[in-house]
Amino acid sequence: ADKVGNPVYRTGQYCAMFVSWCADRAGILNPVIPLHAYRPAGAAWFTARKRFVYGMKGIQPGYIWYSSMSGLGRISHVGIVESVNRDGSINTIEGNTAGDYNGDQRNGKMVARKVRYSAGSLGGYGIPDYSAAIIDIPTELIPTPITNPVTKEEEHVTKVLISTTTPWGT
Repeated sequence: ADKVGNPVYRTGQYCAMFVSWCADRAGILNPVIPLHAYRPAGAAWFTARKRFVYGMKGIQPGYIWYSSMSGLGRISHVGIVESVNRDGSINTIEGNTAGDYNGDQRNGKMVARKVRYSAGSLGGYGIPDYSAAIIDIPTELIPTPITNPVTKEEEHVTKVLISTTTPWGT
């Protein structure tokens, strides 16, 4: 809310804000991953850059998964792809989801790892242009890495995003 100057973001469904927050923590928010709260706006951002693919074929770790799981007739949830399984399902890290599959999958008020088998009829994935994050910065201007992340989940999400943004990984 403070970053965009709009208090409505303090109480909104935050799955997209979580993805944007992770990108910001990794130092790759815009132009790599958009600042967004409305899931269709994030997918539109990738589409405008010709970096959105419908369905799940070809999805890779570090991509941004968008789903139309709720029956709203639009993209309604988003997460970060952590890995791809042999059966084509994906492992994601998502904000504002349930900790299990009995709760509300798109408004569960938790950050959780999930296994997803589909993006729904309207969903797909955004392909971040991680090469846009690699710039030539003088060594003396590079900040010291974070050594004490707030939580283990934050540390893991940051590592997943950073490992896709740098040629050397973490």
